[in-house]
Amino acid sequence: IHATAQILRELDSVCREDALIFDLTSLKSPVIDTLKDMAARRKVCSVHPMFGPSAKTLDDRNIIICDCGCREAAEEVRKMFDGFGANLRLIDVEKHDVFMSYVLGLSHAVNIAFFTALDRSGIPFEELESVASTTFRKNVDTNISVALEDPVLYYDIQHLNAHRDEAWELFSKAVEDLKEASLSDDPSAFIELMNNGRNYFTKKQ
Repeated sequence: IHATAQILRELDSVCREDALIFDLTSLKSPVIDTLKDMAARRKVCSVHPMFGPSAKTLDDRNIIICDCGCREAAEEVRKMFDGFGANLRLIDVEKHDVFMSYVLGLSHAVNIAFFTALDRSGIPFEELESVASTTFRKNVDTNISVALEDPVLYYDIQHLNAHRDEAWELFSKAVEDLKEASLSDDPSAFIELMNNGRNYFTKKQ
């Protein structure tokens, strides 16, 4: 992520004027000014495949294509990936990191908080695993994959997102509200949280 802006500038200086240039970084905040500056005068956009190198095909995988000011570049990349079964989403580059503050930042934070609490509980994982519920096992499967990722990259995803503060405030408030609702003798607030979640995932936009 840190080297992307410099690499883009180097490509700007050596590539032909009609060359298509795009990055593949997880965050756009650190490079958005460079992307928009280049897109104002040449074919430049930004791409974010929402999967890792272990994916064997593009079938049903999400790929985000960011318009940085040159729609021609974004459309050219869209055509490049079209027909391979991927789910292509074209968005303005300004919106990318807003989405990533939840899709990456919040989801990573929830998992890190979960396994941090387990680690600090003092109960060995083997003991918890031997009495695990279905929900616990599902959570742990994702937790393990997160724990094995590159910690520096995951720090950058948290730290370098210009929209991180709002997601963190909502996360902190959600945990606070959940704690208060769980400790209350009146179940109504807890039930409301559960119902709100059900409605969020089932309502049609």
